[in-house]
Amino acid sequence: MPQLGEVSRERISGGWGNLGGDMQSSSRRPHPQMGAGGSAWALPPQVSAEPPGRGRGGGGTSPAIKRRRRGRDGTDGQTDGRRGSGGAGAGAEGALEALIAHLGALPAPPRPAAAMPNFSGNWKMKSSENFEELLKALGVNVMLRKIAVAAAAKPAVEIRQDGDGESFYIRTSTPVRTTEIRFRVGEEFEEQTVDGRPCKSLARWEDEGKNKMVCEQRLLKGDGPRTGWSREMSNDGELILTMTADDVVCTRVYIRE
Repeated sequence: MPQLGEVSRERISGGWGNLGGDMQSSSRRPHPQMGAGGSAWALPPQVSAEPPGRGRGGGGTSPAIKRRRRGRDGTDGQTDGRRGSGGAGAGAEGALEALIAHLGALPAPPRPAAAMPNFSGNWKMKSSENFEELLKALGVNVMLRKIAVAAAAKPAVEIRQDGDGESFYIRTSTPVRTTEIRFRVGEEFEEQTVDGRPCKSLARWEDEGKNKMVCEQRLLKGDGPRTGWSREMSNDGELILTMTADDVVCTRVYIRE
């Protein structure tokens, strides 16, 4: 006769059909609790006739038994497979999130360099505002102001922008005066103010587009108003020259010849 523990495990894990076969073979040998004629049989006291969880006070199937049952009918392998695939998916998703976080921490790629505007050419003046007021702010007397305004009514300007676009040559001609300057943006150079005083100048680009350069001037001798100039290429292809003396601003607009 099979041991009681073996009968219980086979009954629980193999189902009630298997248990029936075991019990039929067991019933051929009378149990001590049977009658003398062997016409009736009874299970040992430790074995219940009801499936676990169905009888009164049944506590259900234990987790260990459920694991053994899943192992026998193949569901545990399927579950493990699903768990494995889920773990792989979670791992891939975590790797993707880590990659995205890493890419987010990288510096943004540099912007493509904008095409530098071309200042080169021969320019003629289209309009002028506040030129005489600028000379007055510089301390030029009335007589000279009248001469300068008349002479500077139609200046001829030549600009050459060389090399990498940072080096300039500018020549301005009037009937009474011609000036020439050579400089590189970001490097100090010498020139003269509008009224002819020597100064040190430093030009720089005002924006990344390099459409406008701004120059600050510093007198080499004596005192005077704070002076400077700027040259800007407009969207219409015009050259805008501004000259300042403290708060006075003169604006001149040029077009290519």
